[in-house]
Amino acid sequence: SLFVQNRSAARRCSEIRRFEELIDMNLFACRIASLRHEAGLTQKELAQRCCVTSQAVSKWEHGISCPDILILDELADALHVSLQHLLAGR
Repeated sequence: SLFVQNRSAARRCSEIRRFEELIDMNLFACRIASLRHEAGLTQKELAQRCCVTSQAVSKWEHGISCPDILILDELADALHVSLQHLLAGR
């Protein structure tokens, strides 16, 4: 139903806000770019592995937006790091 969809969307927005509050977005953006370079991937290749556009990857790397919380595992796998390393640099 529409109510359930709106509630789900609100919960997801809340999760994204908490994610953004927990990490330094500029540091996270630099980490994504650095890990992508270390993995030898182009923005387009990383985008394909995460089922997003290369423009989305560019926005992540410039701190304009952050990856959807639902694809963080895929992003970590594509960059050959643990989710903890991706998020916290450890």
